[in-house]
Amino acid sequence: MILINTARGGVIDERAVGRAGPVTCTAQAFDVWVSRPKPRRDLVEHPKVVALPHVGRRPLRGKAASAKSPIF
Repeated sequence: MILINTARGGVIDERAVGRAGPVTCTAQAFDVWVSRPKPRRDLVEHPKVVALPHVGRRPLRGKAASAKSPIF
């Protein structure tokens, strides 16, 4: 199973995903987090998780800044 969340941070229970997700999922990708601006470190650092900055509803200047820097 591949888990992708690009909707809202609260749609997925991040604690449950942190406990069971890496075991049950082949891969996970997130660009939204409950704990913004710094997401859960255990998820971000997991080898099966792809963590991306969310760029929805940002002005062009904000999108450019996100493209130049990692999630933190």
